[in-house]
Amino acid sequence: MLLSFGNMVPQTALLNDPRLSAFLTHGGLGSTTELTFLGKPALMVPIFTDQERNANMLARHGGVRVFQKNDLKNVKAAVYDILFNKKYLEHSQKLAEILNNQPTHPKDQVVKYVEFVRKFGPFPKMNSGRNIGFIQKNLIDVFFVLYAPYFGYFVFLSLVFWLVKAEVVYRKVKEL
Repeated sequence: MLLSFGNMVPQTALLNDPRLSAFLTHGGLGSTTELTFLGKPALMVPIFTDQERNANMLARHGGVRVFQKNDLKNVKAAVYDILFNKKYLEHSQKLAEILNNQPTHPKDQVVKYVEFVRKFGPFPKMNSGRNIGFIQKNLIDVFFVLYAPYFGYFVFLSLVFWLVKAEVVYRKVKEL
C-alpha cells in the first residue's frame, strides 16, 4: 500500500490513474462528481454543508464508506475496508457505468433548454427568483432569525450592567 501526499495534485488526473485504489475526500461537490463519474471507491469524511448529503448519497449506492471526523478510533478499519473490500469498487464502477451511459447526456439537456428559452422566451414561473423583495433578496429575514437571540441577549446584559452601575452611583450619592 502506497500513500502519497502532495501540495497540488491534479485531481482528475489522479482519479483517472488505474493505480489509484481508493480516494480520501471531504465529499464536496467537485470531488463527489469526479469520483462518481470515474468509478473510484472513496472514504468520505464530511466536514460541513452539503458534504454530509453527498457522502450519504454515494454510500447508499455502495461505492463509498462514510467516516465521521470525530470517530478517529476506527480510521484504520475504515481505510482497510475501503482498500480491500471489493464491493466498494464494484458498486462505484457500476454507478459510473450508469452515469456515463445515460440516455440523455446532461450537456445535451442544457443546450436543449437554452435553445428552448431562446425560441419561446422565458416563462414567468421560471423567473420566480427575479421578482423578490429587498428583504428576501438580501436574506435579511434569515439574518434576523439567526442573530435576534444574540442581539436580545446583548440588550439584556447591557440593561443589567446599566442597572448595576446606576445602583452603585445611587449608593455613592446617598452616602454623601
